[in-house]
Amino acid sequence: MISQSLMGCSTARNKGTCDYRMTIHREKLEQDVLGALKGHLIEPELCAVFCDAFTKHMNKLRREHDAATDHYRRELISTRKKLNQMVDAIAEGAPVAPIKDKMHVLEDRRIELEKLLEDVQEAPPLLHPAMADMYACEVQKLIKTLNVPEHRAEAADVVRSMVEKIVLTPDAGENRLVPDLHGDLAGMRCGLGLMGNS
Repeated sequence: MISQSLMGCSTARNKGTCDYRMTIHREKLEQDVLGALKGHLIEPELCAVFCDAFTKHMNKLRREHDAATDHYRRELISTRKKLNQMVDAIAEGAPVAPIKDKMHVLEDRRIELEKLLEDVQEAPPLLHPAMADMYACEVQKLIKTLNVPEHRAEAADVVRSMVEKIVLTPDAGENRLVPDLHGDLAGMRCGLGLMGNS
């Protein structure tokens, strides 16, 4: 912001080391952002492709997460069983020396496995194949909510959480600033070109 209502190059305004003094009204930029969100996020074909790829990716991660966790649990059960067998063997008179080193290795692994399972994060839920329809519905609700005064602030916070940055690039040929919106949608990075430049 170079003034209360205008956005532009602060270096050009404050230091004079940049010659590009074109500006864009904040209200116009906000309209462009909302237009991009509405146009790109709920465009049926793009939305379906995004949601299908995202659903497959997230479900693959969930399966891999579950498989790894199950493996750790099985290994921990086996490790504890082996340690108990060694303790029983020593209690029954087996020589300690040949067993000691193996017990240390197993005990270290037991501690490591317990730590891994203690720190394991909750796996993301499996996503329904109809996610595209649900996602488009939620985006429609978000856009509508932005027009409801009592909910606008909350909806605006949701939009801000989706937008990482807006890059304004000079287009000398058309004598304008071209905004490009970059954001994080459901954990996936994407760039949405506001003026047809993505």
